[in-house]
Amino acid sequence: MGRPLKIKKTSIVNAGYPQYGNISDGTPPASPWTSQDFVGVVGGMEQVATATFPVANVTVYLTGSSEQNGVILRQKGQSTFLVAQNTTVYANALVAGRSYVINTVGTTNWGTVGAGGLSKGNNPSVTTGDIFTATGAGTGTGTAQLAGRCVLANVSAGNLTPGTMTATVTTAGNTSVLLNRITDHWGIGFDGTQYLLNFFEASANTAVKAGIDTPTSTTGDDTVPMVVLNNYTS
Repeated sequence: MGRPLKIKKTSIVNAGYPQYGNISDGTPPASPWTSQDFVGVVGGMEQVATATFPVANVTVYLTGSSEQNGVILRQKGQSTFLVAQNTTVYANALVAGRSYVINTVGTTNWGTVGAGGLSKGNNPSVTTGDIFTATGAGTGTGTAQLAGRCVLANVSAGNLTPGTMTATVTTAGNTSVLLNRITDHWGIGFDGTQYLLNFFEASANTAVKAGIDTPTSTTGDDTVPMVVLNNYTS
């Protein structure tokens, strides 16, 4: 059901998919789609998101923390992800044994707090987005975000448990749906409904299933709803 999520690493380079204006048949499906839009979704840290190239916004509950907004760092399975919560942790508050993703390098010597495999000399190879397990608290102005593995859950806001997360899409009818599985283009709800994912527009039964030249079904069985995955744009 598709490939793992791509992960956006920088606000300058698009880690997503071709915009409609950059492909040979570059006409958007229908208004209000624009030539800058594209189908497919990506993960990545919030600070690399832009309005043109967003990243996924999820809700996570990391062990030892609480339910918070977060981001996807890596995909581990169709329902399992390495995620980070969007709360800044300063270098002097790092806890030994916990996983983190570097937010800002600053003046912190990350090699002394567990990122020794990443850093050489005075941090020349350490950068935002690097993931490591802390060996203890540090010093300096660097910051990080708590990271860990979570599994998609079918629960309402405020009811996540440690190690779980939710990913929400909005349908053409402005209904919120929780996903049980996610890949680069596709999502499946907990009721088994398949969706085509994007960051821009929702439309009912407009994506034609593979192998069908022209949709002919009057029940919509030969098309898939396009839905918008919650996202960060800055």
